[in-house]
Amino acid sequence: MKRAREYLGCQLWVEPDDSPERVDELVAAAAESGLGWLRVFLMWPWIERDPGVWDFGVFDAVFDAAARHDIRIKATLTANSGPWHIGTPSMLHSHTGFLRPDQREPMRRYIRACVERYRGHPALGQWILWNEPTGGHERTDEALAHWRRWLPGHYGGDIDRLNRRWLTGYRTFAEIPFPEEIPYAAHRGHVWTSYGPWLDEWRARAAWLIEELTWVRDAVREIDPDTETCVNPTAVLKNQAESGTDLDGIGGVVDTIGATYHPAWGFTFAHRSQFPALMAAGVRLQASLPSVRDVEVTEVQSGNTLNSSHRPCDVSTGEIARFFLSGLAAGASSVTGWCLNVRSHDFEAGDWGLLDDMDRPSERSRMIRHVHDRLSAAFEHTGSWRQAPPRAWVVMDPRAQAIEWIEATGRAVVPGRLANDGAHGAALLAVALMQQGVSTTLTPMDNLPDQAPEGGLIVLSHVVGWDTASAERLLQFVDSGGTLLLDATSGRKNLDSTLHRPWPGGLAETLGFRATGLRT
Repeated sequence: MKRAREYLGCQLWVEPDDSPERVDELVAAAAESGLGWLRVFLMWPWIERDPGVWDFGVFDAVFDAAARHDIRIKATLTANSGPWHIGTPSMLHSHTGFLRPDQREPMRRYIRACVERYRGHPALGQWILWNEPTGGHERTDEALAHWRRWLPGHYGGDIDRLNRRWLTGYRTFAEIPFPEEIPYAAHRGHVWTSYGPWLDEWRARAAWLIEELTWVRDAVREIDPDTETCVNPTAVLKNQAESGTDLDGIGGVVDTIGATYHPAWGFTFAHRSQFPALMAAGVRLQASLPSVRDVEVTEVQSGNTLNSSHRPCDVSTGEIARFFLSGLAAGASSVTGWCLNVRSHDFEAGDWGLLDDMDRPSERSRMIRHVHDRLSAAFEHTGSWRQAPPRAWVVMDPRAQAIEWIEATGRAVVPGRLANDGAHGAALLAVALMQQGVSTTLTPMDNLPDQAPEGGLIVLSHVVGWDTASAERLLQFVDSGGTLLLDATSGRKNLDSTLHRPWPGGLAETLGFRATGLRT
């Protein structure tokens, strides 16, 4: 059975001029706090300040100190954020994708240098391929080339089929621009343009992200075939179509799928009493996906923040305990805080530290030690924890979110019509059920059960669209004795954004009711 410390971690921030003594003091403080993991960014702009000149000094100190203190390292690669000499100056790390084809070979050299250096180190426990990846909206030549490569596969090479849906007249896929450039200049941004290009565009971005993550993973695997791989997307409890995130696809790339949960950034739609349950809902969502083998929490707030957030947000000792315990109780294999110590320079400097700003133990770090001790005692009686099987499912489907995102773009800011309203509402419904003691899982439509357990419940709210197969699955669930709860914002359209007549699609006539319009 795993020791308690193997479930607990924190991000360690070092500076390139940190001495081995200071690094050892920080790692020792982590060990004293009961942590068994430290996450470290292998900052390419520090490691290769000049072309071909490699300096791993501070990171060697981290790995060696971790080995001495019985701590394992989650080594985060930053191949998407290189030094000035590959054309990306003044950047430490970022969320962007790969920007130019000529950066590929330098990226491969950086990955090779990192993996060859640490693959056999006794402290290495995991490679994090890319921090907080999203299928972003980069409009680069490389992104355009991917878009044009992706479309023929999606349409089976049939340009006429694309033109019928898009209301266009392209002769080849190679001439198609990004969706925002398709309408005549005076028509761009108008509400009556075809949804077709945008319904395709989010899928293409999601596929691009999976390709890029696979490229990094394969570069790692060429040198280190054994060490666990991980990645931590942010778009879990938000509109996944808008961010180009296919969680199930990403889960198939890595051994462990993680996530970032910072209440100060991502939970501003909720009351702080709901923050731990929201994180548990995200863990259970990821664990429900067919490709996923293991789930972790890669980042969760472990210190106070003033500037580096959507709103200032402190964190109490009790909240820190609940963050870590709720993730573990939901089935996470580990929970890692952000951060052990505060950064010294620029963005985030002075924010997020588990230790105080002088790198000394704080009430927060003492609480993590308390969590460690109580976990050790609990495991002696219960053994390791596992996720309880669900009795209720709340639907969160990126295909429906795509319609929601398109219809929110460029419109008035009206609650109930915003891109993230469906995702946030589903998350809050899952939280409400869990807080009533009902084991609940967020999940996409395709992953719903067709046979209901005793007392089984499916909840659909603000799920704008679904297809015939999804409706049939819902009916099978009801036929087996389950309960279906849905509201009038659900099932109005199919996944191509065509209105169901009658709606909710595929359910209305069988269940003996139909909606003919909305009163708002």
